[in-house]
Amino acid sequence: PATTVAAIENQKPAASKAEPSKNEQQKYPLVGRAHEFAELSKTYSEISDSGRLLVLQGEAGIGKTRLAHEFIAQVQTRGARVVAARCYVEQRALAYAPFVQALRAVLNENGNTARAQSLPAAVLHDAARLLPELTPAAQDANDAPGSQARFFDAVTALVLALTRQRAAGVLFVDDAQWLDDASLELLAYLIRRLRHTALCVLLTWRGEELENDHVLRRLYADARREHHAVLLDLKRLPREPAQELMQVAAARGAPINAALAERLYRESEGQPFFLVEYLKLLERDGALPEGENLPASVRELLHSRLTHTGAAARQLLGAAAVIGRAFDFELLHAASGRSDEETVTGIEELLAQGLLAETLARGEPQYDFTHEKLRELVYQEISLARRRLLHRRAADTLTQRAHSELALDALAGQIAQHYRAGGAETQAAEFYKRAGDYALALFAQRDAVEYYTAALALGFPDAAVLHAGIGDAQTLLGEYDAALHSYETALAFGADVEAKIARVYLRQGKWAHAAQLLSAILDHAHDPATTAQLYAELSLAEHYAGNDARALQHAQRALKLTRRKNKTPLSYAQGLAQAQAHNILGILARTRGEWDTARKRLEASAARAEQINALGAHAAALNNLALVAHACGDDNDALEFAQRALEIVTREGDRHRQAALHNQLADLYHALGREQDSMRELKQAVAIYAEIGGGAGEWQPEIWKLAEW
Repeated sequence: PATTVAAIENQKPAASKAEPSKNEQQKYPLVGRAHEFAELSKTYSEISDSGRLLVLQGEAGIGKTRLAHEFIAQVQTRGARVVAARCYVEQRALAYAPFVQALRAVLNENGNTARAQSLPAAVLHDAARLLPELTPAAQDANDAPGSQARFFDAVTALVLALTRQRAAGVLFVDDAQWLDDASLELLAYLIRRLRHTALCVLLTWRGEELENDHVLRRLYADARREHHAVLLDLKRLPREPAQELMQVAAARGAPINAALAERLYRESEGQPFFLVEYLKLLERDGALPEGENLPASVRELLHSRLTHTGAAARQLLGAAAVIGRAFDFELLHAASGRSDEETVTGIEELLAQGLLAETLARGEPQYDFTHEKLRELVYQEISLARRRLLHRRAADTLTQRAHSELALDALAGQIAQHYRAGGAETQAAEFYKRAGDYALALFAQRDAVEYYTAALALGFPDAAVLHAGIGDAQTLLGEYDAALHSYETALAFGADVEAKIARVYLRQGKWAHAAQLLSAILDHAHDPATTAQLYAELSLAEHYAGNDARALQHAQRALKLTRRKNKTPLSYAQGLAQAQAHNILGILARTRGEWDTARKRLEASAARAEQINALGAHAAALNNLALVAHACGDDNDALEFAQRALEIVTREGDRHRQAALHNQLADLYHALGREQDSMRELKQAVAIYAEIGGGAGEWQPEIWKLAEW
């Protein structure tokens, strides 16, 4: 409107007003988002016993993060505590990186360490797999079999402890489209608990980068069906709010007339980031670049902001771009190779120019780029030779700064990426192997496959152990043909993986293959615990094949082999074999209709598995208890057993058994007359079965028919 254009032309800085600093000039008000802001506030106010999922969707530079920060600032005035995670595209292969960085930052704020320490010791011990500083005992976490098993519960408990307050806490995940697979699983676990948890989960994502069937979209759809979710799709700015931004720039002295205002809006098309970059350039230089055309891209605009950066500051910026994430002074100083004074002076220059932003964490300054596109531009303009040097320096620095083996495990993926980009392939392979072990221990199966595959590509010397590790992860993901190929390759390299191959056959429904291979392995098995476990698995194969008499003999023999002499404590392997033996004996009793015997056997199996923290065996017993309870008409008990089993296999990342339990829950909800819940579970089962059961022409019915195991 003409009145607004006139207002722009008439805006002059007041003579008596002090000239704003460069940092102040970088700040522009949030405009054009009043409706979205009100909707966020309204939805947050509805949180009581159940939480809410809030999603801000839009293209890059549309203002998602800015709106989220304004909303967070408002709820913090009500007393809300916030855990804020930021995702980076280069960290998509780093298991749990956003959660580690976010939780570590919050833990080092005043009083939050005490909040964390109020959690039970066992919870802290498991959460310390991600954050070793929580407890020194975490360094021994790998020594106890299954010690990592409850880490999903532990991390969830930690998030809730750090956000619990009079007002509902907020878990904020920015640029969620770049979450790694492991973090997605953890986020899904948290979101599924919103129906019973007073927590606000706030996500931003770029809609154009998410496929229609992406897990984030499915999570939102599920939460929306339960009336726990709201999605706000941010559009480009209309003319009036765009002109509000121009008025702010004009009031600071930017020479904007009506013609230029019209041109700025036309060229920016109402894209907030693009428009603000134009206005910052006008504020700094008093004019746009000469020529008829304005800078035609965000890249050109950002490049123009770098023209006044000094040589030392530009080198620091290059080192920061290579680090590729939030960083502290010491890491930047070491990676850049600059002196203390040059590093401090350069950081001050970059802060003044609005290229870096500064925050406090653990009482120390932390730095990050003001926008990801700026980091990308700086990185691309570094020569290959210097880029490699900086990557090697970053890797060396991160390695030296790790205070324990567990801390080094947590950094291994990041270190490996730096060594690989730095051309140090031998070191990169070693750290990719280490990162794969760490990911597998935390049930980040896809990340483990990526890390092990990278280690193989870079020539890690022990190929057998890598192929076996890949097979382990693929088995839990339900990728059975790929797992068999990996195990067979490991076998060719000399690995002892025949039993693992047999277990894949059991999952595929190839009972005869499994029984034949297990029998062959038993011919040369000598360790009692291993032998007992093999007999338990052979019993299951014979049962599936319809040979219940032989199955009973094998199960009884397995149980006999696990009996203790002189009341000596059971080893983990003995305890697992005993849990499996009780489980198959319970299955056989159920088949005969001996419900009391079946229940007692399965309860014994569940108790032993829980005692030794054996996830798979515990879930199996609970699943089979659900089947017994349902057969006896106790559908509410059956529902509880099945839900507990689902939580366990979800933590473990066992996709096939997740699908089977969703399917069983669908049947139980149907029996209870809860048709909406039944349909929700059935859809989830079908979606997972479609992933693991083969496509058209690859029908594998036994995978779909899994009910007991």
